[in-house]
Amino acid sequence: MKYTFVTFCILLLLLAVLSGCTRDGHVLSAAPSAVQGVLDAGKWNFTNQGVLKLRGEWDFYWHRLLAPADLPVNQQQKGTLQLPGTWNGYSASGHTLSGEGYATFVLKVNVNPEEIGTPKALYMPTASTAYTLFIDGKKVASNGVVGKSKADMQPQYLPQVVYFQPQNGTVEIVLQVSNFMHRKGGIWKDILFGDEKQITKKREAKFAFDMFFVSSLFIMGFYHFSLYLFLRMDKSLLYFGFFCIITGIRALLVGEVILVSFFPNFPWDIGLRIEYLAFYLSMPLFILFIYSLYPDEVKEMMVRLAKWTFIIFAIPVLLLPPAIYTWFILAFYLLVGYGIFYMIYVLMKVLLYKRKLALLNVTGGLMYLLMGVNDIFYYLGWVNTGDLTPFGLVFFILIHSVTLAHKFSKAFSTVESMSVELLELNNTLEKRVEERTKTLEYSLQEMAEARAQMSALEERNRIAGEIHDIVGHTLTTTIVQIEAGKRLIARDIPLALEKLELSQDLVRKGLNEIRQSVRMIKEEESGFELLPSVLQLIQETEKHTGARINYELLPLPGLPVSHKKVIYHALQEGLTNGLRHGQSTQFCFMLRPMDNAVFFLLEDNGVGCENIVYGFGLTAMRKRVKELDGTLEITTTKGAGYQLYIRIPF
Repeated sequence: MKYTFVTFCILLLLLAVLSGCTRDGHVLSAAPSAVQGVLDAGKWNFTNQGVLKLRGEWDFYWHRLLAPADLPVNQQQKGTLQLPGTWNGYSASGHTLSGEGYATFVLKVNVNPEEIGTPKALYMPTASTAYTLFIDGKKVASNGVVGKSKADMQPQYLPQVVYFQPQNGTVEIVLQVSNFMHRKGGIWKDILFGDEKQITKKREAKFAFDMFFVSSLFIMGFYHFSLYLFLRMDKSLLYFGFFCIITGIRALLVGEVILVSFFPNFPWDIGLRIEYLAFYLSMPLFILFIYSLYPDEVKEMMVRLAKWTFIIFAIPVLLLPPAIYTWFILAFYLLVGYGIFYMIYVLMKVLLYKRKLALLNVTGGLMYLLMGVNDIFYYLGWVNTGDLTPFGLVFFILIHSVTLAHKFSKAFSTVESMSVELLELNNTLEKRVEERTKTLEYSLQEMAEARAQMSALEERNRIAGEIHDIVGHTLTTTIVQIEAGKRLIARDIPLALEKLELSQDLVRKGLNEIRQSVRMIKEEESGFELLPSVLQLIQETEKHTGARINYELLPLPGLPVSHKKVIYHALQEGLTNGLRHGQSTQFCFMLRPMDNAVFFLLEDNGVGCENIVYGFGLTAMRKRVKELDGTLEITTTKGAGYQLYIRIPF
């Protein structure tokens, strides 16, 4: 409710300022208009009724730059044209006029006899794009240089006040205008006629408001930039800062044209290009600002469209002459219109979904957008309400200032709340630390017990794996010898007895290896040599099984005991599986260093299979290799044996 009240108060303030800035000094609604080049202000009292807008039908002489002395002999060539307005589309000598050309406007103002001899003034706005002004036969002002061709003329935008005293009851105003630079030719803003003090005061008020407006935009822009330096996460500060600066730059070149007032020789062409670029950029920045506040309501496609629209329309402004690129703004108006209605739709969604500070932001945004719609209609010549965007933007800035103050006050409240909590935490810190320490000690005790149990389990699994490798290999070769003895006992008893004795030796050796394995678990195995052990394993396997093992053993770098044992037991398991399950009679084994790793390859000529079943031995082997960050792969094809690949980095 309080934000509704704040919004209402700001709106009333803006309406009061707006009404004050748009009043023409107690102007009456029934002000006289010019008819056939004559404006009858004989009953108009400037002191009581205020400033008079010189609207209506002015005498119009196309392709004539007439001095006051030339007018009597050219009456047959005149037409009439409504001012404020442009001559675009006007029919002269059977031709429809474009914006380029030159003409003379003439208006006779009949004044109240009481006004004769009193100080008067004329407020001259900008004309498109150069003019020379005569009052009662005297040249009193000019903007740029009027000419009959592009080469002869020099454009300029600079509003000014002209002072004079009516010498009789009729004031004759002659205005020469030429344009070869812009798409529109003529005068599309009101020329004001009034007392000297009234016009001066009005001009000063306009200039003061423009100065206030520009200063406010630059202050707000740089203020938001400075905030963004400390709050990089809030992109809305950056976009709003850019929006204010860009709009402020454009404001220097429209309205009272402050920049040219201070620098009269500032190039007209450069000023117009800056004005157009700033106008083209303002809409994308506004959309980015709303998008940074409400990303869920604004589609990213619309943001990309706004960016590309600026790029597309900025290129002609940078590369083409004003007479051409000023036509592109008509297409831009259509896109801006679409963008305005889309943003109104977005703001309505924000209000409907009751987003954070929705009422304030929506009210400010809508005011600015609606003033933008008015200005599009005004610059197209459809309405004569004047340029209202500055008022909408001032309101928008005021609203945003309130939302920013709310954001900071909330952040300050949060900091205060956190400070209180921190103080309370500091006061109870010792007690909390003591409680947490006890909890941590209990957790560490439980973790230590769990680790001990896990270590014991891993140790049992490792022992079981190693015993499996040793016993499995020993029993496999023993079985081969017993089977050979059984076949020989009937025909060659001495040889059969030899096989049985070998079996006995194998069993003894296996028992010794089991004892050695258990012993090796308890003490460091720094004396374990890999290559001699592997070579001994190959020779004994060939001796006791009759299998043929071809091997290639290359020198290896110094390996940890864990790596050596994994390689040794992998060879044991591979030979055992090949003899027991694969019925292999021939093996090919290779062990070599390769790319900072040990490469292990064991192939046999066994029967192979279609699907490999990982039993206890293979599962234990794979787990050991994985613990060393290695890889293990077994391939087989039925009838083509097995291939065991192991790679262990060192």
